[in-house]
Amino acid sequence: MKTNTERINELAVQLKNGDQSGFTEFYNLTSSRAYFIALKLCGNKFDAEDAVQESYMVLLSRISSLEKTESVQSWFGRIVANKSRDLLKKKNPLLFSEWDERNFDAAAQAECDRSLEETVENAELAGVVMHEIGGLTEEKRECVIMKYYNDLSVAQIADSIGVPVSTVKNRLWTARKDLMNALVSSGITAA
Repeated sequence: MKTNTERINELAVQLKNGDQSGFTEFYNLTSSRAYFIALKLCGNKFDAEDAVQESYMVLLSRISSLEKTESVQSWFGRIVANKSRDLLKKKNPLLFSEWDERNFDAAAQAECDRSLEETVENAELAGVVMHEIGGLTEEKRECVIMKYYNDLSVAQIADSIGVPVSTVKNRLWTARKDLMNALVSSGITAA
């Protein structure tokens, strides 16, 4: 039996060749992840739904340019992230650079790495971590969300945001370091 990833890749080949008969199945296999990404970046379901809808329109119009169909999921994730950002910029260009802490509700419960996992033991402390994640640069926050919310690999993140793998590794490393330093400065230390 084929995995979802294998089936999505097959459907991408089909779509790339101009056969849209498998689009509904492609949508059913990818829409949850796309919506999750958009919701985390947009912060509300209405904007997330708009971003996802626009992303599928972009996918259909540009899939013929996709070189490696096996990378369709990360390529599409990048489209969703870009559409989400575009929507936010259009709606509120002045506040776009300030990250809304609502997007980090789940981050408070997620592990940022093994040492942070041991540190984050209660809801009060989780709120501090959430606040500190909100203070990261946009680039670092994006990598943290994709890694720890969406469970993407470093290679998938790099492909999604169009930067080298080394850049993603650096952003994640410095984000973890920044978070640990902020927690230590707050008087919170790892156990």
